[in-house]
Amino acid sequence: MAKQGLLMLVVAVVVLSISGHLVDAADDKCSKFQVTDFVPCVPAARPPNPPPPAPACCAQVKAHNDAGDLPCLCAYKDDPRLIVLGVDPALALLIPEKCGVPKVVCP
Repeated sequence: MAKQGLLMLVVAVVVLSISGHLVDAADDKCSKFQVTDFVPCVPAARPPNPPPPAPACCAQVKAHNDAGDLPCLCAYKDDPRLIVLGVDPALALLIPEKCGVPKVVCP
């Protein structure tokens, strides 16, 4: 089971690294946003009973919240690659609140 989790983490890093940015580079707030920063959050976004976000996950969430670019996550909410990785976008959007920062509201 631990090997499977590690394998999924490696796959997540590779896929998300290859994916690049989905946000418009003209948007200064999101132009440097790296979704790969949130790899530690993947387990907390997997159904059916995700664990609480890891400290490393919350550290990234808080850093991006402080930088004002946490709403950039919305660009990924409908990305089919998340489903392939077993990530439920709805669960992923709940992580900021679980880390003690304001909820991300996507259009």
